[in-house]
Formats: sequence, C-alpha cells, structure tokens
Amino acid sequence: MNLSLIGMGSVGQELVRQTIVYPQYRFVSVADTSCTVAKKGGFSSEELEQILRLKESGKKLKEYENSNASFLGDIEAPFRMDKYKPDILVDLSTFQTYPILLNAIEHGLHVVGSNKVPYSEVSYDDYEKLFEAAQKKGRKIDNRTTVSANLGVLTRIREFARTAGGVSLIKGSPSGTMAYISWLINGDNNVPFSEALKDAREKKYTEPNPRDDIVGEDSRRKGVIKSRTLGFPLEMSDIRVEKIVPDELMYVSVDEFMKGIEKIDGRMSERVMEAKNKGCVLRYIAELDFENKNFEIGFKEVSVDEKIAKSTGTDNAISIFPRRWNGKSITIEGPGAGVEVTAQGVLAGMDYIYEIY
Repeated sequence: MNLSLIGMGSVGQELVRQTIVYPQYRFVSVADTSCTVAKKGGFSSEELEQILRLKESGKKLKEYENSNASFLGDIEAPFRMDKYKPDILVDLSTFQTYPILLNAIEHGLHVVGSNKVPYSEVSYDDYEKLFEAAQKKGRKIDNRTTVSANLGVLTRIREFARTAGGVSLIKGSPSGTMAYISWLINGDNNVPFSEALKDAREKKYTEPNPRDDIVGEDSRRKGVIKSRTLGFPLEMSDIRVEKIVPDELMYVSVDEFMKGIEKIDGRMSERVMEAKNKGCVLRYIAELDFENKNFEIGFKEVSVDEKIAKSTGTDNAISIFPRRWNGKSITIEGPGAGVEVTAQGVLAGMDYIYEIY
C-alpha cells in the first residue's frame, strides 16, 4: 500500500524506521512544515534513510536533494495528483488537518494517525461528517493512537458502545506525559514539578509545546475523542480542566514557559505532602461521568491502594465502566506516551487496513 505521510517529527521519523523493513508499504510522499516531497512508485529504503538523516540533523525537507522527487508546496497536492496514487494518509502532525482528512477520504484514501486536533477541535457535527464520508466511500479511519498511544483504549470503547449498552464512566490517567510527571513529583526524591516537566520533555514524552500538556489541552482533546467514540456529543468547552499555569505564562515562548513554570514548584510540593499525610498520592486524573454529565480533569488525591496510584513512568491506568457490567470495570494499563509506542500503534492501524483491503 502507498502511504502519504504528514508530519516528520519524532513520531514520524520513528514510524518510517519501523515501516521501512516491510515491503508491502511504500512512502510515496512525506511532508513537514516546509513542503511535501513526493515520488511516483515510492521512495526506496536508501532514499528514506537519507530523509531520516536530514531530519535528524535538524534540517527541513525542502533541503532534501533528489532529482527523482517532486517538491510540492501544498501538502494536499499528492491527493490531487493521480500519478502518486496514495492508499493511506498517515497524519502525525499537530495542527488542524480536518479539511485535509476530508479531502483525502473524498479521493478514496484511508486515514490513520495520532493527530488529535481534527477529531476534537471541530464541532461534533463535523466530526460525524468525517466518519460518514469514510463510510460512504468504504474507507477506514483508524485514530486509535490519538488516545493512550498503543494501548487500544478507543478500540475497547467502540466495542462497549456496540455490545455493552455504552459506557457510564471513564476514569483514569488521561496523559502519559502527566502520568510521568505525577510519578516523579510523588517519588522519594521529591522532584520539583518544573524539573519533572523538563525531564519529560527531554525524553520526548511531551507535546512539541509542553504547555499543551500542562494546560490540559492535550488531555481535554483525548476526553472529547473518547466521548465522541461512544457517540456522546461532547465539545472541548464541556470539560473542566484545573488551571495550573499562571496567566503570565500562557502566551510566552516555550523557552520562557519552561523557565517560568518554576513558580508553581512550591505549591505542587505542598499538595504532594498533603496527599502523603492522608495515605494518598497526587495523580493527574480525568473523570468522564456520562450518567451525571460531569467531565473534569486535574490533580486529585488518590489512595495508595488504587491501581492508578501504583502506576510508574508514563503508564496509563484507565478504568472503563460498561453500563451492562453492573458497576464493574475493566482497567487498561500500560505506556500511554512515547515515540516508539505511538509509532507502533500507527503501524498497527496501517496493518489493520492492509489486512482488510
């Protein structure tokens, strides 16, 4: 199958590395913020290695030298040019690609990706239109990695929506990044919040702009996607998110934000100690209560006996309560962030489509 890839950041590069050994997949185009580079028949493994070295050196695709490739300024161009014939659009970008996804589907492409924005930062009506368009065209949208990397949370939610009367409550860690930070600040070494965030960023667990993780926008997007997967028409504004970032840091540069976030270290350390004195830990939790229509995200005190309190590193622990299970739940645990596991999930989505078609 021919792949058209949008997004050559860390996850995009890792996906290329993981996919390059499978002959059934051919990258006919790759795109970063500078341009799209396309080649009829697909890039060879040697050419993909050259592209990886270019990106690893910090350069843009527009600096790639290949006389056999076409350089397209418009990332939608491969879908309008029959000679490239992509089968799957792989969206690993971080911006609003809804029009691009809709255009791809209308041109007969399947869609796979980890980009949360087109599934959350559009109205519920537009969200439905996207999936309705795919159904009419007989195409698949696999967005499993928009939530909890490769844990398959959305897959289970879809199953319960069809077979268990839906879901009454979803509760747990909404973010591998925030789970990692929570784990560090609650540890024996009393790591300050700002240092934990810096460590997470260096390990590439955060969004490109770490403020998205701390402000809760990334977690809010995941909450919206989980709800919409159930068929519940949630909007971004319906989820309350605890305010952690001071107003003066909301619109500064990433570097200024990373320095200024030290301002909250004292209060976060106090909250960690308050939780410990109660036999609890402080964890970043999302609660999506569909019965009472109450949706909130933030730091909460959790008993050390609960599963989520025992999570380490980037592990997510997400409990799903199917309506027909009479109050019982299933808890999905595992790494909810990380370049490798996210790329693995995207590859799994590609394999799913390849096996069907």
